[in-house]
Amino acid sequence: MSEGPARGVSPHSAVPRTPLGEQCGWSSPSQHCLTTRVGAQLRTFTFDNRGFLTAEDLPEKTVPTGQSHDVAYSNYDAAGHAGRVVDGPNDLTTTYDRAGRPTNVKITGSTSLIDLAYATANVAGDYRNGKLRTATRHNWIGSPAVDNQVVETYTYL
Repeated sequence: MSEGPARGVSPHSAVPRTPLGEQCGWSSPSQHCLTTRVGAQLRTFTFDNRGFLTAEDLPEKTVPTGQSHDVAYSNYDAAGHAGRVVDGPNDLTTTYDRAGRPTNVKITGSTSLIDLAYATANVAGDYRNGKLRTATRHNWIGSPAVDNQVVETYTYL
């Protein structure tokens, strides 16, 4: 997907292309690539009036019964981060910190899948300030579900 015409290519030329060489059908005046075609594969993208991606139809995915798009994006914040992504049967909500970094991904209205924490200061020999410090993956197993956590801790030398 491209946010505008490839360098030196008018969006109104006979066969516009993305930077990856895909043929692209441009919208006007927003100049977002609405469709891309590589060979027989057609990808379609839908944007709202703010220019935020709201849906994409991908040839490598089959649309589940009752779904209008393969992947749908919504609940954008002021920084342009999609707060909710519905990808087939997966309905995920992501929260972000003030720096725009993801801090939590969860099943919408339900359980957390991953928590991300960022360092707030450097520690002797570990230059981690502002970088990912821990990632906690929640694996819900059994009935009733038990949270089996996997915690990764990062060090920056």
